Amino acid sequence: MDWSNFRGKSRFMKEKSSAFRLTMPLFAVATLLPAALMLCGVFFGGGWVWLGFLYMGGLALVLDQVIPLVPADDCILK
Repeated sequence: MDWSNFRGKSRFMKEKSSAFRLTMPLFAVATLLPAALMLCGVFFGGGWVWLGFLYMGGLALVLDQVIPLVPADDCILK
């Protein structure tokens, strides 16, 4: 790794594009929704638990299909 151009900021955080502003809230919703569904299942009954499991399973299936479509230039890990 070449540290000669390091100035304390990540090269991925140079500017906040509109895609960055959109992806962070979507990531937060996708991450917190299963926990919210599981909590609803704890307090309100079994249907919410099944909905949480179906959401997590469906999200995993969709992401497995979508991730290969992302161009290599947009990936953080190379």
